[in-house]
Amino acid sequence: LVLLPALLLCWLWDSAGIHLFSPSPTYLGTSGSAVLTYNISSWISFHIFFGNLAFLQTILVPPFGSDNPLWSLANEFWYYALFPCLVILLTPRFSWPRRVIYALCMIAISFFIGKWMLSGFLIWLLGVALIFLPKPNRLKDKHISWLGFVAFSLIVVQLALTFDRSKTEHGINTDDVLAILVAFFLYTLLHHSRPVGRLYKTFAAKIAGFSYTLYLTHLPLLVFFSAWTNRRRQPSAAGFLVPIGILCLTVAYSYGIAMIFEHNTDRIRKRLETAFGA
Repeated sequence: LVLLPALLLCWLWDSAGIHLFSPSPTYLGTSGSAVLTYNISSWISFHIFFGNLAFLQTILVPPFGSDNPLWSLANEFWYYALFPCLVILLTPRFSWPRRVIYALCMIAISFFIGKWMLSGFLIWLLGVALIFLPKPNRLKDKHISWLGFVAFSLIVVQLALTFDRSKTEHGINTDDVLAILVAFFLYTLLHHSRPVGRLYKTFAAKIAGFSYTLYLTHLPLLVFFSAWTNRRRQPSAAGFLVPIGILCLTVAYSYGIAMIFEHNTDRIRKRLETAFGA
C-alpha cells in the first residue's frame, strides 16, 4: 500500500528535478555524495519500476531512481519469505513431505537472492532471537543497566573503528559484529524493569506509525532540494536554518503520505481478508 505511491512519487520528484535543474551534478551522480554515485535518469525505467515493486532490487534491477534506500527493502521481503520456510523445516509437528518441500523452497530462494543478501538473514534472525532468549531473572536492574552501558559503549567504539572500512574488514564482517552488539543492547532494554512513561509510549508509537513511509519517501525529496540549492555551505548557526527547514518539511511530507496510506494498511487488509474469506 505504501510502496507503489512511494515509487510514483519518486518518479515525480526525479522527473521534475531532472527537468528543472539539468544538468545537475546531484542527478548526474557527480556531486560527491556518497549516496548518489550514479546517473539517476539511467535508473528510471518501466522494468526497474516494476522490479522494485516485486522486491527484485539488487537482485535483478537497481533501486528505482534516486530512492536508493529501497535496496534494503528487498532484503526484508526475502527474509520474510525465508523465515516461515525455516520455521516449518524445524517444527516436528509438520509432516516430512511438507518440511522437505519448504526446505527446497528455502534452498531455491537462497540461490536466487545470492550469498550477499543471504548473509544478512543471520543478522535479521538476531531480532527473532530476542523474543526467545530467556529473561535474566538472576540479574538485578543495576547489573542489566551496566550491561546495557557496556553494550552501548562497544557499539560506539565499533562504529568509530569502521569509519575507514578498508582497515577493518580483513577477515571479519563488521556488520555482524555491530548486529550482535545492538542485539545485546536491545536485550538489556527489553528486560529492564523500569516502567516506560506514557509520554514516551505516545511519542514512540507516533514516530513508529510512519517510519516505513519516511524510509520509502524521504530521499527523492531531499535530492530535489539538494539539486535546487546546488551548493555546499560552511557550518554556521545561520547556515543550519535551511537544512533544518528542509528536514522538518521532509518529515512532515512523509507523515502526510503516511496518513493517506500507511495508517490505513490494517483497515484495507481486513477488508481484503473479509472479501477473500481469509
